[in-house]
Amino acid sequence: IDPLDGTKDFIKRTGEYAIHISLTYKKKNILGAVLIPCKEELWIYLDGEGSWCEKRNLEKKIYKGLQKKELNSIRVVISKSHRYPELNNLITKLEPAEVIGMGSIGFKITSIIRNEADLYISFSEENKSCPKDWDMAAPESIIRGCGGNFTDLNGNNLSFLKDNQFKQGGILIASMTKNHIDLCHRIKSCIS
Repeated sequence: IDPLDGTKDFIKRTGEYAIHISLTYKKKNILGAVLIPCKEELWIYLDGEGSWCEKRNLEKKIYKGLQKKELNSIRVVISKSHRYPELNNLITKLEPAEVIGMGSIGFKITSIIRNEADLYISFSEENKSCPKDWDMAAPESIIRGCGGNFTDLNGNNLSFLKDNQFKQGGILIASMTKNHIDLCHRIKSCIS
């Protein structure tokens, strides 16, 4: 449970915060929920059923549909508050169509599902602060349940409860693109 993902945005009243709840069994998410209060959206993932969004007016919406995207046409969403010079260098090399800074991971992931952005890059340096399982588990299940991906830089699915520190470090990539693995390889080549 992450009762307030995007604390800085909550304090600044930007609306870009979320509440994450996930149930993990055998290192795999089987249930996930991301609440986006400012949009009055509750995103739900149930293993075997997929993901959907419920609005306050009881409207239920299912988001699907992967597109092929090239790096020069994508809108990349990154953290507003966790910026490293290496991430800025990577973004410069990628030359995306747009870079969007946002708060909460759940807010970023649901913006990708809604097609308001195309690609999320989570970047954390070795031996520095990094996202934890409770930051990533629910958003990962939501985007996966919609047919998208949330992987490491090599295209491997995220694994949870893998160590006693619950770390999700390094470079992680989320997208709703058909060519997700290709984008991961292209991003990796910009780092080398």
